[in-house]
Parts: sequence; structure tokens; C-alpha cells
Amino acid sequence: MRHLSLRAVLVILVVGVFLVRNHAQTNETVHQAQKVTPQRQITAGQYSQNFSLKQVYEMPCDRQVPLHLRWCALDHGYNEGAKCGLQALTGSGVNGLPADAEEQILGNTWDRKDMMRATTTAWNSGARDAAANAAVCCQIHNPPAHACLQSRPDLVKLWLARQSSTIETK
Repeated sequence: MRHLSLRAVLVILVVGVFLVRNHAQTNETVHQAQKVTPQRQITAGQYSQNFSLKQVYEMPCDRQVPLHLRWCALDHGYNEGAKCGLQALTGSGVNGLPADAEEQILGNTWDRKDMMRATTTAWNSGARDAAANAAVCCQIHNPPAHACLQSRPDLVKLWLARQSSTIETK
């Protein structure tokens, strides 16, 4: 039977302690990343810190509009309305729009947050109708919300105007 030198035993102990400590730190980092923040709640289906989706649906449409648009402006999920939004913004003078592609590709590469940023850019450049039409597209996956936005283009435009003034004052 072979005996390990004292030096070899110490090296093994030091490496073992390092691995255990590193594993514990990695687990803590993963745990912290999984904590639900207000931003993650919004992207997980909450419209605000104050309202669930069910509560939003119970509101009159005029109160729903800013909540639906805010959700779109913060969401990084698959964008079912990407093709619709791109069509609405094409020819509006907005630079940096994605190339037209199949709906599945465009929906995975141009998320709602990016599309809503493009609507704000279009609004600021004077393409107000195109911006409002594209903003309505952000809820195409959600028929009640989409119908509400379609029925209140005046409030969609008001929301875009407020976003524009918020951006200008920052």
C-alpha cells in the first residue's frame, strides 16, 4: 500500500476546500439570480406591481391601455406582433428596423421591448399613425388587450406622447 506524503495530503485538502467553497458561491449566485424582482414579475405576466392580468381585464378599456402598452415596453418574450409592427413601421423613416423575415424568426429576434422602442422613435420623428399602429401590434397575441388597443387609438397616441416626453426629460 502506498502512503501519501504530508505535502500531497495538504494539497488535496486545499483543493477540496476550494472546490466546496466555489460550489457554495455558485449556488448562492444562481439563487440570487432567480429571485423575483418587479421587472421579472412584469415579464412573467403581471402588468404592474399593483394589478394581476385578471384585475386588468376587469377594468374599463381606457384604464387598460397604458397597462398593456407598459407591459409590451418591458417584455423580452417572443413577439407574436413583430411582423405586424414591422409592416406598420416600414416606410416611416425609422432606421435600424430588422429585415423582413418569417414570423417565427422575426418574433424570436425582435422582441416587444425593441419594437416598442422603434414605435417611440417613429413617434418622435413625426410618423405618429405608423407608431400607434405598430404599438397596437404588441398585443396581437392577446385578443382582449389587442381589441382594447384597437378601439382606443387616441389613448395609444397619448401613451406614446408621454413616453416621448419622458425620454426627452431624462
